[in-house]
Amino acid sequence: MLELRRILCPVDFSDASQHALDHAVRIAGWYRARITALHVRHPAFLVEPPVLFADVAGGPVSTLEDAEARLHHWLAPVRAAGIGCDALAVDGSNAAGQIVGAAGKLDADLRLRLRLATTHGMNEATDVAIASYRAAGTLAIMNSGPFERRFRDALSASQHLQAMMPHIEMVGRHILGADNKLQHI
Repeated sequence: MLELRRILCPVDFSDASQHALDHAVRIAGWYRARITALHVRHPAFLVEPPVLFADVAGGPVSTLEDAEARLHHWLAPVRAAGIGCDALAVDGSNAAGQIVGAAGKLDADLRLRLRLATTHGMNEATDVAIASYRAAGTLAIMNSGPFERRFRDALSASQHLQAMMPHIEMVGRHILGADNKLQHI
């Protein structure tokens, strides 16, 4: 059976992220997992306000302290439901380093589970792309059509090292305790 101990839920204070947090609460309840709500202030890839991709209640986040206060408020219902939770607000200039630092040391077992989840997700996404391409019919094969380039891009991404099926074998050998060379984790 799958064992979840911690759920990372990205929060941008939009309705969509509230919906994601609601789902995280349900999943955390099922698995008795802890939720970490994460907000990255001013990610480098987003356009600064007033141009936003989602409506954000309370306007843009101006400081990390503001983000932490909003996260604390957002997590009040989670705590009231009896689910353990943490808030993590990080600056977008070194978000990845700060998130990894907050996560602590990742042991080989967790890293292998993450590898398996990544490989599975990429292969499922490839299957969705193939099904969409086939459903599009003849229009999908035309160079001027919207599908041809997107399909090629999706299949190119599926060839990335992270999507390779030998990763699934490596994780399986680890779970079974077989002789195993751990790579790319």
